[in-house]
Amino acid sequence: MIPSQQVQYSGFVYDSCHMTVRLPKKKQKSILKQTNKGFIRYEDLEWWRSDVDGFTSLKPQKFVTEIFSDASRSRWGVVQAHWHWKDLEKLMHINSLELMAAYFGLNCFTDNLSNCSILLRIDNATAVAYVNRMGGTKYPHLHELARKLWQWCENRNIWVFASYIKSSNNIADRESRRLSPETEFELAQYAFNRICLLYFYPDIDLFASRSNTKCKKNFLWFKDPKSEAVDGLRVGVGDITEERTN
Repeated sequence: MIPSQQVQYSGFVYDSCHMTVRLPKKKQKSILKQTNKGFIRYEDLEWWRSDVDGFTSLKPQKFVTEIFSDASRSRWGVVQAHWHWKDLEKLMHINSLELMAAYFGLNCFTDNLSNCSILLRIDNATAVAYVNRMGGTKYPHLHELARKLWQWCENRNIWVFASYIKSSNNIADRESRRLSPETEFELAQYAFNRICLLYFYPDIDLFASRSNTKCKKNFLWFKDPKSEAVDGLRVGVGDITEERTN
């Protein structure tokens, strides 16, 4: 036997020097050939063409943070954050809602992180599987949600690993159930449109969540995946004016 720092096994090349695993050159060329024939949809085509020569690290992961998430039929919850689903989202399967809750958790608490690993704690086995496998073929809608999560992470060079946790041990379970519906009052859409026609169309909703905001930008009193800032009462008028002029 000749000692080697690289070995091809089960369709991958393992490098013990750099602690990485990647596709063999022959398989890379085969995949690129298939993409040129159009056998893969456009969104995935672009990913394979740009990342076919990429690699995965085999080094032990050191998670910089741990995010507990949970979903119920009416709300989603992450530790220290919770909110209502939109009306159409409430009709989705609980597996989809669990994946979305994990994605929202990343948005809320790791949008300022990059080049790191994050541990997701989820009490839904299907959501755990779709995160760790970066999608799947059985349920296209779950694949799309997992792909969206991983694309968000890829843009920040973040690696995530989902770990199953029992609901009784999930500290986010309470967050997904405790919010009172009285907090979700909103102006009827027809009334909002009428006010806008009489006066002007606002740029920012200072007191709204992603489920009831009437504007493209919104503030609210704690973290939300789409909010521009936390607590509109603490944001100065000058900051809002500057935001509108940029």
